[in-house]
Amino acid sequence: MNRLEREFNQQADFFHFNIDRREFDTIREQLGLFRRSTYILLDPDGNEIRTWIGPLEEQAMINQMTELLADYSSN
Repeated sequence: MNRLEREFNQQADFFHFNIDRREFDTIREQLGLFRRSTYILLDPDGNEIRTWIGPLEEQAMINQMTELLADYSSN
């Protein structure tokens, strides 16, 4: 995920949190996160585009980010 943040840091916000920590209970429930290693890609309005659960292939996420950003920059 570090590569993603380096490549897209001017175009996207990245949030990391530990679902086991109580201070994240509200957001965990709002997003329906109940397992570790869950990744959610949201559009600028906060709508869910895609969710990954489990190990994430970095190139797949880069491809999704590139497509999403291209869609929004053309609008």
